[in-house]
Amino acid sequence: MKNSRLLGWLLLVPLAGAVVAQEAAVAPVKQQQFQQAIAAFHQQWSDSPNPLEQFLIRKQRKAYLSKLLPDRQFQEWVGVLTLLRATANGKAYLEITIADPQRLDAPVHPRAGTWNNAYLDLDYGTLVLPGTELYDWLATFREGEWVRFSGLAFPDDEDHLKEASTEAADSMGTPLFITKFEYLERVEGPPLHESQPQLAASKAVSDNASEVETDPDKAAGSRQQAADEPLPPKPLKKAEGVGAGHARELTINRQPTTDNQLTVHYYAGHQLSTYDWEYADYLKRWNEQARFYWAQHPPTEYLSGEHPQGGEVWVTAEVAQDGRILDTQAQATGKLPESVQEAALRAVDTVLLPPLPFGFPDEQLRVTFRFRMAPLTHLHVPEDTSATKIAMHPKTKKRLAYRRVLKDARQLWHEQLRKVAESSFHPLQRHRPDSELVLELRFSKQADKPALRLLQRQGSPAFLLGVLEGLAQIRWPPPPELLLDSQPILHLRVVP
Repeated sequence: MKNSRLLGWLLLVPLAGAVVAQEAAVAPVKQQQFQQAIAAFHQQWSDSPNPLEQFLIRKQRKAYLSKLLPDRQFQEWVGVLTLLRATANGKAYLEITIADPQRLDAPVHPRAGTWNNAYLDLDYGTLVLPGTELYDWLATFREGEWVRFSGLAFPDDEDHLKEASTEAADSMGTPLFITKFEYLERVEGPPLHESQPQLAASKAVSDNASEVETDPDKAAGSRQQAADEPLPPKPLKKAEGVGAGHARELTINRQPTTDNQLTVHYYAGHQLSTYDWEYADYLKRWNEQARFYWAQHPPTEYLSGEHPQGGEVWVTAEVAQDGRILDTQAQATGKLPESVQEAALRAVDTVLLPPLPFGFPDEQLRVTFRFRMAPLTHLHVPEDTSATKIAMHPKTKKRLAYRRVLKDARQLWHEQLRKVAESSFHPLQRHRPDSELVLELRFSKQADKPALRLLQRQGSPAFLLGVLEGLAQIRWPPPPELLLDSQPILHLRVVP
């Protein structure tokens, strides 16, 4: 009865709090004039059957644009981010379809964007390099979002603004003006429908250099040396560890994360292959000794700050009836070196175990221990001094600095939430490894507890009720004041 009331409360609880709305997308007057002119000249060009007249119409467009934008500046224009991709070496290129939110039915939507390969970009420098603030900022954007941007176009003898199309029809109908972006932010715009295909996120690579080699290191005549590009990290191969004479396997598994999602584990310390036996005393001794060894021999690479992002290591051990550890395997999440996994393996398999108790139901016991290294938020990763610094708009620098403060505050709060959530779970049985619950938590200044809503469920009812019983006992740490104003919604993902 208690569980059913708890489940009913979770599904029926009203939502509280609200997300602070982004600024509305409003096209400045000069952008509106620009779009109207591009559409008008395109109509004249399309209506003319005479190539000579079409040439003169394009010259007239150039003259008009030179008067409208003599400095070739796009100052806080708005549009839709329709392309955001990376070259083979990770350099970012993008396109923004210039659009007036009040006139989505405009017949022509010009674009502002970068080159899509380093060869064509040699004399422009529009590609965004990894390791720069602007690159990290762009990594948070998604295609199809409304944005406000500022940037500088380049001079051109034919169109006043450098245009990338190879065909005259494209230059007049869907022009792509090469731009060095200085400032970019999200804004609130109207929803996009299938009736606006030009504003849809691109499904293919931009064609602004379709006939040119897109790998900058392979492009003929490139003045950029391949050695200047950072080499991709080598994947960690399966390897045999050192020690007790049984097989060990090391693998890496990196999971994507988002700023408003926190993943916690139902089995916070260890997980058993079966719970149908008196395991408390047996596991307590093993767990305490393994944790003691881990505390006395911590990974030096982590303590030295070489990997401030932290991570987790899962060590699975198989135990025979007589207490011998037959096999151990380690799996890491995050960018952790192999030596950290070795330290976790030693913490588990250096313990001398007694035989399994009489009446143990299986031939072997399989136990998975979890070792977590929290992010060291007070440490900063050194900047890549080999990357060319991009001069950004002061607004962008200010917003990026504020975003870093938000990120640090969010990480600290997430660690507090993780500790209280995982310490509240008390598993009594083994659940399917693909079990998963996603809960929406809405925090507000007026309430001590967040409003909860079930978003996704996969697994048995026992897993759902076990999670909910644990969460019902939590005294939730309140979010920092900064987060209450910027992101009061958290998606809590619970997995075994």
